[in-house]
Amino acid sequence: MPELPEVETIKRSLEPVCGRRVVEVIEVNPVVVKRRDFSASSLVGCVLKQVARRGKYLVLEFDEDHFMVVHLGMSGRFYRMASSEERAKHTHFIVKLKAGEELRYWDPRRFGGVWLVSKPAELFTALGPEPFTDDFCQEYLQERFHGRKAAIKSLLLDQSVVAGIGNIYADEILFAAGIHPARPAGSLSAEELERLCKVTGEVLGRGIDCRGTTFRDYRDGNNERGGFQDFLTVYSREGEPCTVCGQQICRIKLGGRSSHYCPCCQK
Repeated sequence: MPELPEVETIKRSLEPVCGRRVVEVIEVNPVVVKRRDFSASSLVGCVLKQVARRGKYLVLEFDEDHFMVVHLGMSGRFYRMASSEERAKHTHFIVKLKAGEELRYWDPRRFGGVWLVSKPAELFTALGPEPFTDDFCQEYLQERFHGRKAAIKSLLLDQSVVAGIGNIYADEILFAAGIHPARPAGSLSAEELERLCKVTGEVLGRGIDCRGTTFRDYRDGNNERGGFQDFLTVYSREGEPCTVCGQQICRIKLGGRSSHYCPCCQK
């Protein structure tokens, strides 16, 4: 599933089309539209004012308080393409822009979707703070984790705790922090929580610098692969040597998900 670095990369690669006017909207598969505060055709004639991100969601702002929110689910893509380029199978929603470009939502598994809303903040009331903000700090985590026996990995994946982190980056963050993914969250010291906050921003920042992680489906807003998969330290590296100590990377199951870690470097 595309996580914060992937969605942020898409956001940044779509920013050059801000200021373009919508000339047509094509709902190839109307089922992917999860909410309609207005009709899709209402976007015609509107200008794309900005592209933002909240957690794993893209937020496109148009004129007249029209917002299009996109979540990519497990396998979705949202990218710009020349109108003359053939549309791939599983392209479900298209926003045609002036000057011959289209924004295309593609998703073979259809776990994601599109929301046409007037007040996007209503969709995000359950989301926790963004990892790059001052709200995500040691004091906040200490309050949220106090007395919690749940594994720290599971709580990093909880979008109400922190927005945008998924399986890949949670593994990478915990390795960078030297924390075992199965540790009870309430057992982390103030020093460990401070370190966790610090490396969260660093790891996510590196992911953004590399334009995200591509194993199979993910593409950025220009429909190009990311590069962070070449720099992963533990995720999907079971049996390979740790880049720090040389011990084999291990895998365990936590809450139905695989977690990768170094038994020597993470305690």
